Amino acid sequence: MVLITNTPPAKDALDSFTSLYILVKSSIAIAEATNINSLEIVQARLLVSLFEFGHGMPAAFISIAATVRAAVAIGVNQTVKTPCTDVSSTCSKLEEGLRVWWGIVMLDRY
Repeated sequence: MVLITNTPPAKDALDSFTSLYILVKSSIAIAEATNINSLEIVQARLLVSLFEFGHGMPAAFISIAATVRAAVAIGVNQTVKTPCTDVSSTCSKLEEGLRVWWGIVMLDRY
């Protein structure tokens, strides 16, 4: 969250900002390597993809593709097909998944 909400600093403090970016990307890679798949990981991937896209980084296209694959792996894309009618924790999780999926679609299409 800190990475995407802050603007890159001046050239003299760019190293600390770059190290935060590398830390976030490394953490996502470690989570993927240990086979941790969750909606929170997909959300983190989406935020990193948005950061890369917003700063014109070529890695954005690779990151959004990995985000789509991670979302499909946990079934987030299926939330579009299963509407929720009650008010429960399961329903709110489905709604959260739906919102993440539409965020992925919008970023990927742009």
